[in-house]
Amino acid sequence: MAVEHDRGKEDELRTELLKFCMKTLSHPLLEVQLKTPDTLAESPLRNFATEILNALSAIGESLPSLVYQPLLKRKQVPGFLEEEVRYPKESLASLAHLVFVHHLAADIFPSVFSPVFGLRCNMEHICLLLSRAEEYRIQKGLELYEKSLVRVEDGQSACRSAGDQNLPHSPSELGEGHDDVSEA
Repeated sequence: MAVEHDRGKEDELRTELLKFCMKTLSHPLLEVQLKTPDTLAESPLRNFATEILNALSAIGESLPSLVYQPLLKRKQVPGFLEEEVRYPKESLASLAHLVFVHHLAADIFPSVFSPVFGLRCNMEHICLLLSRAEEYRIQKGLELYEKSLVRVEDGQSACRSAGDQNLPHSPSELGEGHDDVSEA
């Protein structure tokens, strides 16, 4: 019985920490403009944002799952209303902005996600931010949109430059270059 009580207290504490982190993501972190390391080497708000992201990870929340949740939850997560209360859309949009614009905790995101997938996931966050009247939210929406598009363009440039090499374009071309090698 004591073990169940301890687990209940631990779950309650985890829930309170999750609520605190989500609320902090939307107020004040969504409302302020973080300084880049180039502008301000030691930024207390940037450090605070990093600690919030670390706290989310420490209580077992997967940051990639949270960022990509708007796209994925419709397929997997029952209880839409409960999820909306637990993970407010503005908080998730703020999290996406911190990761993709400020590169906080970006190193824990799988690099196998294509930039187009990232853009698709971010579009819900972008639309939410752009639909608000406050200038700071619109600015963050535009920044997130720009960074997402830059990643897509960079990905396409890398594919084009790889395509410019003398790579075979059809199965018949695979054997053509090897004839010269075997004759030598």
